[in-house]
Amino acid sequence: MELLYNRGEMRVENQTDHGATIRVTNFPSELAGCSRITGWIERMAELTGVKNITVHKSQCYAKGGPCCEWLVKWQ
Repeated sequence: MELLYNRGEMRVENQTDHGATIRVTNFPSELAGCSRITGWIERMAELTGVKNITVHKSQCYAKGGPCCEWLVKWQ
């Protein structure tokens, strides 16, 4: 079986009742891949039942950052 994504590590950090930081390291990506992951994060949050979700990409490997990082907030 061939995997689409076979590298990298995703960690959830700084989790609270109303937010979390999601960081992906060791995963060289391009802008389209980053946008896809942003959409997945939004949908995963929706599926938990939380409301008023915002996802802000604070770092981007494709734009020269050391990793990709998203700040996720909800109510």
